[in-house]
Amino acid sequence: AVQLHGDETPQDIDNIDLPVIKAFRVDDEFDYGVMNQYKKCTFLLDTFNKNEFGGTGEKFNWNKIPKEIKSKIILAGGVSIENLENIYKQINPAAIDVSSSLEMEPGKKDKKKVELFFKKLNELRKL
Repeated sequence: AVQLHGDETPQDIDNIDLPVIKAFRVDDEFDYGVMNQYKKCTFLLDTFNKNEFGGTGEKFNWNKIPKEIKSKIILAGGVSIENLENIYKQINPAAIDVSSSLEMEPGKKDKKKVELFFKKLNELRKL
């Protein structure tokens, strides 16, 4: 699979002979309808930041995610141990992308935070 975070068009993606994860940078004005143009993708939703393509650790308004796509997305942006239960109950995405909230410093994961995160995730999956 390939994960794309740029300005790829649906036609660009149609020419890729691999599974595609297409990232969208979401803000309050994001038009979720644009995702309908991308037929052969898994969607990763991350927080819009004009200076960065992901990795900000900032949360977007998850309440605006359309109900019909919640269980099909990869959720990124502001995912942490503290809001994992809410994510699981409110959205129940296909997958989550977590990074900065599990770091002790940029680029270096905190082993204890990672262990706690997966412990909490496993508890929630049993509900």
